[in-house]
Amino acid sequence: GEASIDLSLIKNTAISESKRVEFRAEMFNILNHTNFVGAPGRIAFTPNFGRLSNTGPSRQMQLGAKLVF
Repeated sequence: GEASIDLSLIKNTAISESKRVEFRAEMFNILNHTNFVGAPGRIAFTPNFGRLSNTGPSRQMQLGAKLVF
């Protein structure tokens, strides 16, 4: 199975009645679980049987700001 937990935090700050700034922080695979993908070693009696060599993306974080008017 796969295990991946994502988290997003958003903060809206008003500058005036018609303008605001949105600050955002997003984190993907926050616990940094290893997820194996594309298991090539599924065919018995081959040299790579049972070997997992590919993993999914590791923890990623991004920040952003947006001016809304």
